[in-house]
Amino acid sequence: MAKPGIASVAIFNFLGMWNQFLLPVALNTDQSKYVLTQAMDSFAATAGESVDFGALFAAVTITVIPVLVVYLVFQRQLQGSVSQGTSK
Repeated sequence: MAKPGIASVAIFNFLGMWNQFLLPVALNTDQSKYVLTQAMDSFAATAGESVDFGALFAAVTITVIPVLVVYLVFQRQLQGSVSQGTSK
């Protein structure tokens, strides 16, 4: 019975850690060890007015792929929790 709840908590924890921006900015100053959000911010900031939106969109798409994979893995547990909540 706890499976849907655990799946929801796992997804929210993964998303929270994946979308982390301020903590890596404050602690990580070595550019060779940047996380994805830092690298995208650095890429957009250094380009100035001539941002290559195609490359930026490709980077955003690559960043979103792991989130979609996690959702697809836990999709059945999430659907089970929603259907259990509506049938009671």
